[in-house]
Amino acid sequence: MRRVYSRSRSSRENSFRDSVRARDGKCVLTGVVNNGASEGMWTGFEAAHIFPLERRELWRQCNFDRLITRPGRNPINSVQNGMLVSSSVHRLFDSFLISVNPDVSNLGKLL
Repeated sequence: MRRVYSRSRSSRENSFRDSVRARDGKCVLTGVVNNGASEGMWTGFEAAHIFPLERRELWRQCNFDRLITRPGRNPINSVQNGMLVSSSVHRLFDSFLISVNPDVSNLGKLL
């Protein structure tokens, strides 16, 4: 299964992107800080959906809405389903060449 790389311009997507940028401010996987954030420059940084939008039906089937604490109108676009990453990391993530282990109980083992 491959993710679909897209750059949507809907207000819902813009809200998601802006919320992820405000929360993270850096690539959460590499730690690279966006020094241009205070000037509104986000070149090289992108908001990525952790659970892909094109798999929305699977999201519904698995009732993943229950995991979002502030669901709003479209829980899959919640900031809780997003992370700010560098453009190159986003492409790797969408191609399933890198992944994130959501099991925080293993965090101590990884560090």
